[in-house]
Amino acid sequence: MILFPKIWFLFLPILTLILALPYILSIFQHKKIKGYKNKLERNLEKKQESDYSFKNLIVTLKEKPWSRFAFPLAIFTLISIFSFFGGYINAEYSENFYVVKSNSEEYLVIEQVGDKFITVPIDLSTNEVTSEYIVIEQKSDLKNPVIFKKERLEGGIIVPSS
Repeated sequence: MILFPKIWFLFLPILTLILALPYILSIFQHKKIKGYKNKLERNLEKKQESDYSFKNLIVTLKEKPWSRFAFPLAIFTLISIFSFFGGYINAEYSENFYVVKSNSEEYLVIEQVGDKFITVPIDLSTNEVTSEYIVIEQKSDLKNPVIFKKERLEGGIIVPSS
C-alpha cells in the first residue's frame, strides 16, 4: 500500500485539469461576454441545448480542434488508470507463487526475463520477503535440475516498508 499514495500524486494534476477544463474553456469560448458568471451561464445554456449522444460527440470532434486532442487523452488516461489499479489489486490479492529452494534458502519467483528469473528471498513461515532482488540464471539439466514448487501463501506476501 506504500505505492498507492505515490501514484495518486502523478494522476492528481491530470485529473484536476480534466475536471477544470470546462470552466477554463468557457472563459476563452465566450470572450465577448463580460463577467465570469455570465460566461459560465452562457456555457450552461449552450450545454442544455445539446444532449449527450454519439452524434453530438462526432460533431464536437469535427468542430472543436481541442477535442481531437482532449478526447483521446481522456480515454487513454482512464484506460491507464484502470489498468494500473487492476494490476495493482490483482498483485495485492495474489496468493499463488513459484518458490525455488537453493542451499536451504527459499526464493520467490517474481518475473522471468529471457532465461533468467528475478527472485526475492522469502520466509515461508511469515510470508515476508526482503527488499533485495536476486537474478537466477536458468541453468538446468537432468543431473542438477532447478525445481520450482507452486506455493499457496494465505494472505499474499508481506513486503517490508522501506
